[in-house]
Amino acid sequence: MRQAGLRAAVISNSNGSVRSILSALGLTAHVDFVLDSAEVGVEKPDPRIFELALGQARLAPAEAVYVGDLYSVDVRGARASGMRAVLLDPGGHWGARDCPMAPDLLAAVRLILTWR
Repeated sequence: MRQAGLRAAVISNSNGSVRSILSALGLTAHVDFVLDSAEVGVEKPDPRIFELALGQARLAPAEAVYVGDLYSVDVRGARASGMRAVLLDPGGHWGARDCPMAPDLLAAVRLILTWR
């Protein structure tokens, strides 16, 4: 993603532990920042958590895409903040939706790159 000029962040409805989990897995080096709902006091699908991420990234909603695996939480929340969204559906169980879908994160990134 970085080689393609993209930045990445994590927005999670967590209990304050997502940052330490990502760190233990060696993944924090691959993201620009982490927003944990327990730390910021608002959770997805509330558009405010997406707006906090946009502010931290210094991006307008039209410049950002959110990739998530829950339609009602991730896609609807991102859209409510003005962002585009891609729904991850690794098992192909979501059925037809009114948003772009990808079977995995790499496919989602490839899709996003076609939009540039």
